[in-house]
Amino acid sequence: MLDTGHLLNSDPTVADEQSAVALVLKRIAQLSPQVRTRIEGVHLNLSLSGDYQRQAQAAGIPARFAEHPFDEQFAIARDHVAEIDQHRPFTSPCCQEIIAALRPRVVTHELLMRSRDELERHLLTQYRALNGGC
Repeated sequence: MLDTGHLLNSDPTVADEQSAVALVLKRIAQLSPQVRTRIEGVHLNLSLSGDYQRQAQAAGIPARFAEHPFDEQFAIARDHVAEIDQHRPFTSPCCQEIIAALRPRVVTHELLMRSRDELERHLLTQYRALNGGC
């Protein structure tokens, strides 16, 4: 399984969709054919969190974090992770190139949402990107 968002989070210099697709394709090309063919599924999502990662790293752990009750620590950590691993939809049809390079059996649209309506909008956005021309 390849999670595109997790891969993108590994390079905080990626700032836009075109460079995101380019990075994923570069990493796929670096794989041996034996490894590439074993990737049977893709968790397709976009994460462009480099600015946040740099700011969070510079800021360090929130003041008095250890003094918060566990549930507050958990909420702070969950929100931090959500800022890094954004699970946004691709909007550029160039994301098709990722699917074409791997030919996975399964594509999971792994997207975050706050409501059913938002989920439908995100799914439609990414579906259109996958079916448009690059």
